[in-house]
Amino acid sequence: MSDVIYESARAAFMHVGILLTTVLLVVSMLNYLTKGSWVYRIERTKKIQPLFSAVMGGSPGDGTTMMLIPLYARGHLSFGSMIATFLNTTGDSSFVVMAASFPLFVFLFLIKFIIGTISGYVLDFFEIGKKIWQKDYDAVMKKTPTHDEIDDADHETELTRSERFFGYDANSAPEHIGHFEGDEFDVLLHHQDQQQSKEQFALLHSVLYMVFWILIGVSLLLNIPVIEVSPLSFIGIDVESIAPIFSCIAIVYCMMYTIIAQKIWSDNNHEEEESRMLNLRELFIHNAEKAASLISKIFLAYLFFNVLIAIIGESTITQFFSEAGVASIFVAVLIAMIPGCGPQVAFATLTFGSGGLIPISALIANQLAQLGDSAFVGLSLVKRSTVFAIILNASIGIGIGLVFYTLGY
Repeated sequence: MSDVIYESARAAFMHVGILLTTVLLVVSMLNYLTKGSWVYRIERTKKIQPLFSAVMGGSPGDGTTMMLIPLYARGHLSFGSMIATFLNTTGDSSFVVMAASFPLFVFLFLIKFIIGTISGYVLDFFEIGKKIWQKDYDAVMKKTPTHDEIDDADHETELTRSERFFGYDANSAPEHIGHFEGDEFDVLLHHQDQQQSKEQFALLHSVLYMVFWILIGVSLLLNIPVIEVSPLSFIGIDVESIAPIFSCIAIVYCMMYTIIAQKIWSDNNHEEEESRMLNLRELFIHNAEKAASLISKIFLAYLFFNVLIAIIGESTITQFFSEAGVASIFVAVLIAMIPGCGPQVAFATLTFGSGGLIPISALIANQLAQLGDSAFVGLSLVKRSTVFAIILNASIGIGIGLVFYTLGY
């Protein structure tokens, strides 16, 4: 059993985890450098909104989709464009797919991009969705208190709270992406009750994220993924004896970090995504939280599957999936319809870790059907539009998944 734990920890942290964290950092840095300017470019380019939205929605993760939802809720993004974004969103499981098979990631992006763009233009051309948006907008106006009714002293934005913690001017109003300070969406997204205590916030914004990046640095010394080279081996250090124990320590830390950061079910929310696009320190803080959460879920998925094989045998599992047949497509889509990235990350990890037992067609169906964490933001702001997108995504996922299953994938 110890070997199963060691191998699961090593694969989750030192292989997939490092690649995932690296890609996540690169994507986040690109968003930080643009400061969300692409959001306002979409707003000004009405004719190519569906095309532009589909491209941005396809970036790894679902942070870009979260930024576009308030823009759509305000009426500055067309219904077709929002659906195009939703159709091309794959959430954080895209990082797992990218790390395991970059060609498959590109293939999925192209499929989702083509379907999302065409669907967006068709919906806008026939003006489908105007009534759905109007009902969503009216619902927001009805349920949201005005900004003046919120006590800002007790309800700070995440970025303002961080500035106060680090000694900056807490009275300077931070920027927003996709909406403005004081509007209804600002109240919904930034001025609700704080979920973290002052002590918890201080811990997350000081020691914990630094330790995570140190662990990543040490892990790179032990093993550089893809080229599978250990810099420490050149000076005579026995990496093979260190790596399993180090991986277990790193996984335990990631799981503890995930619990403290309250990322067990979902990862970063809209406010955290926005703050890491606007502040470099917040970028490293929230990337650490997000990566630790994903690595923990990947480890649990690996451990579950490896323990299952150890208990009931690989032949039994092979027989189960061979008998499941086409039902695996529908199961994959049902999992994709669950809001959040956790189930999708686990499913992608299991697919690649199963050695071909779970068909790739099921993974394709799951990737096409999911909305990731952006579903939480969508359901809170534009419930009807998000439900429409969930049903449409699921239908497309089933259809294309069945096609690839028929082709033998």
